[in-house]
Amino acid sequence: RKSEYNTEKLAETHDLHVALCAKYAPSSLMNFLETCNYYSMEAALIICRSHRPDPLYKEIVFILSRMGGHRNAKQALAIIIEHLKDIRQAIEFVENEADDELWNELVATCVKNPALVGDLLQYAGAHSVDPVHLIRSIPENMVVPGLSQGIRKTFDDIKLQVQIREGCNSVLKKDVSDLLKTLRRKRRRAKLVFNRQKCEICFGEFYEKTVDDSMVVFSSGEVYHYSCISRFRHRPKGSKAEGRVLNRIVKHSVYFSRNKNLLESSPG
Repeated sequence: RKSEYNTEKLAETHDLHVALCAKYAPSSLMNFLETCNYYSMEAALIICRSHRPDPLYKEIVFILSRMGGHRNAKQALAIIIEHLKDIRQAIEFVENEADDELWNELVATCVKNPALVGDLLQYAGAHSVDPVHLIRSIPENMVVPGLSQGIRKTFDDIKLQVQIREGCNSVLKKDVSDLLKTLRRKRRRAKLVFNRQKCEICFGEFYEKTVDDSMVVFSSGEVYHYSCISRFRHRPKGSKAEGRVLNRIVKHSVYFSRNKNLLESSPG
């Protein structure tokens, strides 16, 4: 089974597998390269390059991409453009690599061939190619087949992307508004405080007939005397733990049950 074969224990047979696939079953080699992890990429690259009558270009591109590095990525891009002649794959390859220098390399290579410029314009708008940079890079005397149609398609694709993003932003704004309303409603919700619940600073109990002090109530249900908070805030600098408690009290208190004007509540 493939899961049992793709193990380090059988790794020494994988290079032989690559050589045999390249020689007798080239169509199955890509699947093996993609799913197995223990073959030598350097050896596989040599085998694919030396394949006859033609090198295995798709497999070479995959191996170079998997090996990583700007130099390998540049070689892979050149193979896609010059041998595979697939501009769409070239654009997707550069996007996956996320390398700005590769974008410049792609444009610089394409503007040498009018047909490649036309192909690049066909797909530029649907990807991250800068159309202004591309158009400015075209030599003045170059005749590009389907130039006007390509430019029109590029900007139609860009317009479509803008419309999609605007629609997504509208949905996002509505979601933010709804969530903010939900948060505000929950923050305004009353919290149950028991008569003998204790202050988290002095551990004194709150009695039903106590009217000479206000209390701060958190959404988690924790309760503090306002007088305790006042003393706590004006104490000399204490431990880090005390500092965290004070910051939480000042920033995240949700309301006062008796005198709301003693300390402004923060939305947290």
